[in-house]
Amino acid sequence: FGHQDNVAYLTSCPKIVVISYTMLHRLRKTMQERDWAVMIIDESHNVRCTKKKIESDE
Repeated sequence: FGHQDNVAYLTSCPKIVVISYTMLHRLRKTMQERDWAVMIIDESHNVRCTKKKIESDE
């Protein structure tokens, strides 16, 4: 997606989307409303795990 695209007005949901972390953060509400099959997030090292370390070790 680029700045000229508006995800809210897409008539069909793409099977795969490639998006930057910054754009995902900006469009988070709209992106959460879609049923994405695959989402590739550039700069995914910026995505934080919401689980505590203890929970993830179990």
